[in-house]
Amino acid sequence: MKLKDWLRKNKGIFSRRDLNYIIAGIVKKSREGLSYDFEVNSDDLRLLEKAVALYKKGIPAAYILGKEDFFSYELFVSPDVLIPRPETEIIIEKALAVISENKIKDILDLGTGSANIALTIAKNTSAVRVIASDI
Repeated sequence: MKLKDWLRKNKGIFSRRDLNYIIAGIVKKSREGLSYDFEVNSDDLRLLEKAVALYKKGIPAAYILGKEDFFSYELFVSPDVLIPRPETEIIIEKALAVISENKIKDILDLGTGSANIALTIAKNTSAVRVIASDI
């Protein structure tokens, strides 16, 4: 099946962001980088159909793919953790400024979930010890 046929068949099911994320996650190419005449192989087609079924049940794209992009990092997510929100990137930016301005050396992230905050702070600061904990 060609990608354009799959897209026509599933038009209106996904939000634009989720559609792009599902295609990129399964076909391993960005939607913009694909020709609509691109032939989707049978394994990818099976995964795309499974994604449609799960999405129709209300399962978010991040849980379907098991990952979410956050602050230009790809994080593992499952239904056991909250999906990192884009708005949290603003909190990270402000936290990094506070850490720098106040020369903070230690950060504790309790109930870290996907660890998006702790990991991003650790990757964007050099002299800070970050401890993250969850159950």
